[in-house]
Amino acid sequence: MPTLSKTRFIEGLQCVKRLYLSTYRKDLAQYGEDDLASFDAGIKIGDLATRLFPGGVRVDVDQSQLGLGLEKTRDILSDDSVPAIFEAVLENGGVLVRADILERVSGKEWKIVEVKASTGVKDQHYPDAAIQVHVARGAGLAVRSADLMHINNRYVYDGRNLDLSSLFARSSVTDEVESWQERLPAMLAGQFDVLAGPEPAVEPGSQCSSPYGCPFWNHCTEGKPRRWIYYLPRLGEELQADLRSRGVESIEAIPDDVPLTDLQRRARDCVRSGDPYVAPALKREIGIERYPVHYLDFETINPAIPRFAGTRPYQQVPFQWSVLTVRAKGGTAEEHAYLHQDSQDPRRGLAEKLLEALREPGPVYVYNRGFEAGVLRGLADHLPDLAPGLLDIEARLVDLLPPIRSPYYHADLDGSFSLKAVVPTLLPEMSYAGLDVGDGLQAGIAYLKMITPDCPPDERDRLRRALLTYCGRDTMALRMVHEKLLAVCDTRMRATSF
Repeated sequence: MPTLSKTRFIEGLQCVKRLYLSTYRKDLAQYGEDDLASFDAGIKIGDLATRLFPGGVRVDVDQSQLGLGLEKTRDILSDDSVPAIFEAVLENGGVLVRADILERVSGKEWKIVEVKASTGVKDQHYPDAAIQVHVARGAGLAVRSADLMHINNRYVYDGRNLDLSSLFARSSVTDEVESWQERLPAMLAGQFDVLAGPEPAVEPGSQCSSPYGCPFWNHCTEGKPRRWIYYLPRLGEELQADLRSRGVESIEAIPDDVPLTDLQRRARDCVRSGDPYVAPALKREIGIERYPVHYLDFETINPAIPRFAGTRPYQQVPFQWSVLTVRAKGGTAEEHAYLHQDSQDPRRGLAEKLLEALREPGPVYVYNRGFEAGVLRGLADHLPDLAPGLLDIEARLVDLLPPIRSPYYHADLDGSFSLKAVVPTLLPEMSYAGLDVGDGLQAGIAYLKMITPDCPPDERDRLRRALLTYCGRDTMALRMVHEKLLAVCDTRMRATSF
């Protein structure tokens, strides 16, 4: 019988099929760059947290040496002078955990301190700490309490010294952890039963993404119809269960008597007909066609550990923008771009150049206005001398997302309204495939790599070109989506399929 780990136990609470696959079929897991970036950030934050426990000792073994880790942990526990143990390896009843921090309270009494990169305590954190307390007590430790150490997003970095005592906050989760203790034995027995049997037959659903994304999505959805009901916009669990009880797996097969929202009905009808939907409101949503028009896209980083003076954890800091300006219908686009290329605070230089690029009047088209507006307001707060111009740009923003989300629908959107879904649907001739940087997360990773002092010149130049190409592709996509929607309005000014 395999050993249960803390991670597998949490996976099993989310989905027993994920528990099974993580144990026996790791080869099926597919992780994206966002997953890997999250793992790396968690490791860095965990390492920083240990600095708040001077004199603490780390159980320095990798995952292939957990037996040795158990021995090392026992040796360190026997030393009464050790105030804290990091990555302690503990086992009881076939369950093995690594505790982020075991903090000595007094004598032989301990506190479990679980470190998270979040900015507060979440419901899914309680079983995480609870299983550690359960195993530690079963292994003979007197664990009296449990804390969650998380990021304090109100901390403002002074640009000189990282104040760890202010960067981190601690919240007691003892009461919640204790409430789990009576339930854990039955839960663990159930998970061991799962691992002793065949792969569980669990249909994909909301558990696939909540509270964590699942790396086995492709495996579990293999063989689903092209127009699977999961891609119905805003599909809730109740509707999904109802459709499955009727044997309905594809959107086009949803019966007419099933209660649907207007958007869901529109999506079903588009799938059935194969034609997009266009409502008269589309023209109004796009706005009056006037020139010059501008298209704007920002790229940002939002590190958990702030890098620049005056910034907070997870604050969006722009490092790049691209602007296209078009002065007449069908005219040539004038391109402007800015990419900060060193490790200093990018905001002033970026903002000054942006004001120059957008000094001409005219609407500024973006996709998902809240993001660009937030970046502009953040720049205005940081740079009060430039605030009037930056806030003027914010006032000129026109969002292309609402037209896509409401008066227009295309079956190929598959219920997603992200720009990366919209572009191949409306503009099949345009693609992000083959780019060295293909999304915002990759852009942030590439930028941080580019500005590291040890990045080789050739690699720095490659990353610079990749970032400029990607951000420019986004603004070009904005222009083409805008013009595509205008063309649709010109040909059909009434609610119809075409």
